[in-house]
Amino acid sequence: MAKALGIILAGFSNALQPSAAAGGGPAADFGRLLRELDSYLRADDARAEDLLTELSALLAGSGHAALLARIQRAVDEIEYHGALKPLAELAQALGIDMEMNA
Repeated sequence: MAKALGIILAGFSNALQPSAAAGGGPAADFGRLLRELDSYLRADDARAEDLLTELSALLAGSGHAALLARIQRAVDEIEYHGALKPLAELAQALGIDMEMNA
């Protein structure tokens, strides 16, 4: 629980730094996180849960809550492959190419 709280607080910290978004760095990080999450989901790897928690914290307040909720629901139900479609939609909404190697 402490780990999850730390991730959430880090997400809030990132949200409070609007100048970082202009630099392009966070988009690269989101791309890496989304591709890593995609890989975990395809492999039915439980590490997807932790990565989704981190991603959700980073995107808190971003307007992508519905897509994140769909991904979270599938992960909670251990239907990892069911999370792939909303993950692809999230990547598209963020302008991230999922085919690109990180």
